[in-house]
Amino acid sequence: MEEKTTTAPPESFRVVLASVTNLLYPVDIDLIHYLFSKYGEIEKIVTFSKSPTMYQALIQFQSPDQARHALMNLHSRNIYDGCNTLQIQPSRLNELVVKNNTQKSWDYTVQSGGPSGSAGATGDLPPPGQAPGAA
Repeated sequence: MEEKTTTAPPESFRVVLASVTNLLYPVDIDLIHYLFSKYGEIEKIVTFSKSPTMYQALIQFQSPDQARHALMNLHSRNIYDGCNTLQIQPSRLNELVVKNNTQKSWDYTVQSGGPSGSAGATGDLPPPGQAPGAA
């Protein structure tokens, strides 16, 4: 008999799929980079929206340990108090392909900083768990 292992998540993954549900505040690639870069070096991000109620992003880390660390720390967490809930899972993709750096996809190995134009631009974002404007 042939044994199938397709249901188990990959042991070694560098790419995670982040789904943001319960959207009350806008999410963009800069916010995703801000949140996930705390857990390792991000190489690439590709974002997309399947519906107005869900924002999704594929995030590629430099190493599997970094991707696993982000998954363990961010899964089921809220970006803002009581809303914008993150659901993180390993992706089956081994490598993301970014043809052009845009507001929806960015290759940080080619150009650092992201769509906002500077590496420090995300410093204006509120800390996770704090509502925008609450200081």
